[in-house]
Amino acid sequence: MHVRALGPAHALEWGARGTSGHVQARVEVDVAMERYAAGDDAAFATVYDVLAPRLYGYLLRQTRERSSAEDLLQQTMLHIHRARVRFIAGAEVTPWAFAIARRLFLDGLRRGKREPRAVEVEPDAAPSVEPTADDVVHAHELEHRIHEVLERIRQPAKSVSDRAVSYTHLDVYKRQV
Repeated sequence: MHVRALGPAHALEWGARGTSGHVQARVEVDVAMERYAAGDDAAFATVYDVLAPRLYGYLLRQTRERSSAEDLLQQTMLHIHRARVRFIAGAEVTPWAFAIARRLFLDGLRRGKREPRAVEVEPDAAPSVEPTADDVVHAHELEHRIHEVLERIRQPAKSVSDRAVSYTHLDVYKRQV
């Protein structure tokens, strides 16, 4: 059997006949997004019902944390809601939604690298009285810096008369030049 490529319009029609459930779902969500972008608020339920499970699965695989995936899903849907007026009729909503989700995930990673994370402490764990290796290294560096500053302070400063002599020599030099 020879199958010829007929373009996107034929693919949409092919899916509409029920031959491919995946194409049918894509068409349904794309049409629902077009309606939502045009002002039909009820169409958002279809957009959410089709996209949310797929986006959540993707975000869960990326974050490996249910709460983070749920937060990112809600942020993604909020971005879709806010940008609905810019949605181009005839475009596919699924790649657009996944691009938004991916961008939000990566933004969170970048933000996480800049912000210190809170360390979770077990409630029954007793605080350690022994310094950690990082504490010891930090203490030695701090001690070294303190000694350097103290040495600089102890060095005799030039007296006012020494400064006056050097300014006088500078004036003499300028007159000669």
